[in-house]
Amino acid sequence: MVVERTAMHYPNLQSCRVVLSGTPSSSAGGGRSGGAGSPVPMPREALDALAPLPPPYSFETERDVISKKGEEESKMSDLLGPSPSAAPTPSSSSSGSYGNLTRKERDSLTKMKNVTNASDSVCLRILRKNRFKVDTSVNAYYRGDR
Repeated sequence: MVVERTAMHYPNLQSCRVVLSGTPSSSAGGGRSGGAGSPVPMPREALDALAPLPPPYSFETERDVISKKGEEESKMSDLLGPSPSAAPTPSSSSSGSYGNLTRKERDSLTKMKNVTNASDSVCLRILRKNRFKVDTSVNAYYRGDR
């Protein structure tokens, strides 16, 4: 999976503004000019509470999630075994039923065996049921579909 490191953008928030407004509480005592709805300053306590917040549009959390997802995918591919070129494949000499498998199907069988440590026949039966989709077949194996 390729992840672009460009700035993330939320178009609906692009023109968002927060404006505090209200009626001046000291209008009779020579307070601020302006009527109802004019901007008022934010209380100091509110500004202090905002200080630890990250800058707007930092997207640091989203980038961390994407990074961790990439790491998890890498771990999963390591768990599933070596690349197809280095993976040993069952040959037709060990059993007649493997000779008619395509390269991709043999690779799926090898990956499933690496994960489950199940026999060739169990893995092949489950893989055929699940159209040689390794993730679906491994899940089926651990659910007890044998």
